[in-house]
Amino acid sequence: MCKQLGRQTFASGFLDWVSSWFLPRAVLSGGPIPSWRVSPVPDGSIMLMADGPMTTPPNAPTHRGTAPSTPQGTHRDSVTSPNRPDDPPWWAGFWRWVLHFREKEEADRKAGNHGCEDVRYHGMHGRPCRFAGGSDLRCPRGTTSGWFWSYDTPAGRIFYVDCCGGTPQGTVWCNWSQEPNWCSAWGRAANASISTYNCTLAIPDSLMKTRDLGGGKFEVVGVDP
Repeated sequence: MCKQLGRQTFASGFLDWVSSWFLPRAVLSGGPIPSWRVSPVPDGSIMLMADGPMTTPPNAPTHRGTAPSTPQGTHRDSVTSPNRPDDPPWWAGFWRWVLHFREKEEADRKAGNHGCEDVRYHGMHGRPCRFAGGSDLRCPRGTTSGWFWSYDTPAGRIFYVDCCGGTPQGTVWCNWSQEPNWCSAWGRAANASISTYNCTLAIPDSLMKTRDLGGGKFEVVGVDP
C-alpha cells in the first residue's frame, strides 16, 4: 500500500483530490498564500486567518484584544454539560478537532461545566446560538446574520457574530464582555433593516469570511440558515 501511495497512481491522485477539500489550493500546488491569510505560529507552521473586509489587522476595527479573564457581569447559565445540544455536523466537528477545540469540549463535558465557561465564549456578550436553536457556526432558522466583534481567547481568535430577527429562545446568557447590538451596524440584518437581537455565533479565525457588497454594505459569509 505504501509503495502504491508513494507513486503517481490512481491512489495518490485520489488522496490529492481528498486533501483539496480541506487545504487551500495554493498550499497543495506549492504556490504562495496571500500574506493577509497567514498568522505567525510559534512552531513555524502555517495557520490561516479570517478573510474579508474588517477581519484582519490593521483593518479590524472591532477586534478587542485579549479576552477578559473574569466576566463583566453575572452569567445566566442553566445548561450543564450533560444537557448540551448534540454535536454539530461532522464537518464542523472536524474543524473543531483540527483547531484543538475537541479536547477542551470533552473536558468540559466530563467536568460538568456550564455553557458560558467554555473557553470559546470568553469574549461573548449575549446568548450563544448553540443553545438557541442554531450552532456556533450557523444562525438559527428564521434569523439573519448581523455584524461582529472578536477576541483572542484560550481557544484562539474567535469572531462573535450577532444573529438577528426571529423569536429568541434559550436561557443561557454569557456576560464575559460588553457589546452593543450588532444587528444595526453592518451585515445582512442591517441591509434588510432587521435590528432585533437573537443570539451570537462563535466562529474560529480560520473559518471567518466577510464580503464587500459595494455601496457601503457588507456581510458575513456562510453563516445564514
